[in-house]
Amino acid sequence: MAIMADDPEHPDIFLLTDSEHGNTYKYQAGNKMNALLWFKHLSAACQSNRQQVPANLMSFE
Repeated sequence: MAIMADDPEHPDIFLLTDSEHGNTYKYQAGNKMNALLWFKHLSAACQSNRQQVPANLMSFE
């Protein structure tokens, strides 16, 4: 999940969290517009549906 940091002194920072492993990564984009652009694209990627393996797929392991 992507999150915009709420820090008026650093408006160019956004956070990326990995909820599966509990990690949070902090990124500095250089300026607020770049941070918003990264945030927009990462949020969309996090929300997109992942293709799931069909339930009737056979495994030969």
